[in-house]
Amino acid sequence: MLISKEAETLKGIEIPEEILHLYKDRIKGYLLIYKARTDHQFLVLTQRAEKIFLACDGKQTIQDTCLILQAQGYKAEEVVQTILALGKEKVLKISDGLFIYCIKRCNVIFIYMRSIAIKVNFEKDLWNWIQVILKGQSHGISWLRWIPEAVKEKIKGKERKEVAEILRLFLGEKYATEEKLFTVYAEHLEIALRQITGRMFALLEKTTEKPVYRNEFTGFVTTFPRGPYSTKSGYIWFIYGKSDEWQIKACIHELLHMQFEHYYKEKLIKKINEEQFGFLRESMTVILNEEFREITREIDEGYPIHQEFRKRLLVLWKQRQNFSQFIAEAVKHINEFRT
Repeated sequence: MLISKEAETLKGIEIPEEILHLYKDRIKGYLLIYKARTDHQFLVLTQRAEKIFLACDGKQTIQDTCLILQAQGYKAEEVVQTILALGKEKVLKISDGLFIYCIKRCNVIFIYMRSIAIKVNFEKDLWNWIQVILKGQSHGISWLRWIPEAVKEKIKGKERKEVAEILRLFLGEKYATEEKLFTVYAEHLEIALRQITGRMFALLEKTTEKPVYRNEFTGFVTTFPRGPYSTKSGYIWFIYGKSDEWQIKACIHELLHMQFEHYYKEKLIKKINEEQFGFLRESMTVILNEEFREITREIDEGYPIHQEFRKRLLVLWKQRQNFSQFIAEAVKHINEFRT
């Protein structure tokens, strides 16, 4: 597999110059792993990949190889290692030329390994309803106002376990008649998101100046009008019935939360408390209205209690030198709006 030949195939799909540097450390890490691995498992991996390549007469692109390996259950790291192995015909010494080649084209590999699968999962939906009852309110919003009155009466004064059972019965009736509709909605939403996934993640990386912190995300359809997320698990809850445009905006909103938490929370929590961190996290989504216009025109309005801080953050964003400096300036101002 000649590098020049593959470079020709990939012409026009290179990673934008402004975010090239984000991948340098990641690719270096994979190169080191690649150079060090000579065990049987890796040899089998590269041999199988080479057979796939040769079976297609050497005509398929890196994207095709990635998809084939993913379909066979290989992990992201193994896919990248295999591409490197094929690119250098399994010669363990990595040249500077190949290193630069991998950096410039790694976005193709990572984009094709990234995905957002949308699922219908009764237990995940139930969890969202239970959390609403337990929290009551957040960000100045009382979520209980969306709980049906009949359900409110039944759960009044009940312990968590009893509340969960009441909600299970209530939600079970809904799923008994509407689950097929939820499934159709989930399938449609996954397709809609897939169409903009590559550009969405590229813009997220350009905005935060960090690689997307994971490759695979899972979305769950929820019948409650609240869309939480889990940075650790890569989970996003999508509110049933919302338009494609609204959901794209919601997806970007949650991804920014997750990216921000992954890269900055551990450091910032030493300077500000949990409540202040949450206030900053929710307020900073105002920058999405500046940076993601090409994907969606849906406005990220934020919660009422964050509006004044969002105005200040938008000014700081337009004055920023880089994302980290923006965050540092935002932290300096947070006490003016939230103590």
